[in-house]
Amino acid sequence: MKHFKFIFLFLVFLSSCGLVYETYTKEELEEILDKGVDAMNREISYISEFHSAFPSSSITIANFVDKNPYKRNVQCKGYIYGRYIVYMDLIVEFENEPKFRVVRFSDPRFYVSEVVSIDKTEDNGTVLKFGSSFNFNHKDWEKLYDHQMDFMKIGEELIVNAPVEGFEHYKNSMLQEHQNN
Repeated sequence: MKHFKFIFLFLVFLSSCGLVYETYTKEELEEILDKGVDAMNREISYISEFHSAFPSSSITIANFVDKNPYKRNVQCKGYIYGRYIVYMDLIVEFENEPKFRVVRFSDPRFYVSEVVSIDKTEDNGTVLKFGSSFNFNHKDWEKLYDHQMDFMKIGEELIVNAPVEGFEHYKNSMLQEHQNN
């Protein structure tokens, strides 16, 4: 299944809205969820720009906001220079039908975390050691996007030519896990 985590969260979403998701076939659910993702990509320029800037990125729909099952936290996660994870968080409100059309959304918040090392645990888990991090707003995003993700345009200097050992493997495993879940 292409977006299992996304589908699972949407199933919880459907259930919490009083919609009986057992009446949908797997194919129907995937179609509804794909429409939700497509709607966000189509109707929220920040999301489509994020995916354009970070082709290896993921999107997750999380918990309710203000106890409203149609208003959800959404996070996009991208990777850059073999050592940074870029996050975009925003709140998206969907139409209260199983169309999942976007009604409104908040200004996104962004943050970047530097990964300085990646280690394996005894049980084959992964431990990331983080270095510097910083936040920026949607106005800074517009500068970044207009200048091909040149972080100097917002006063941040990133290390661009020293990838962290194991970062690509970590990124690929996270994307694979996101895709499989």
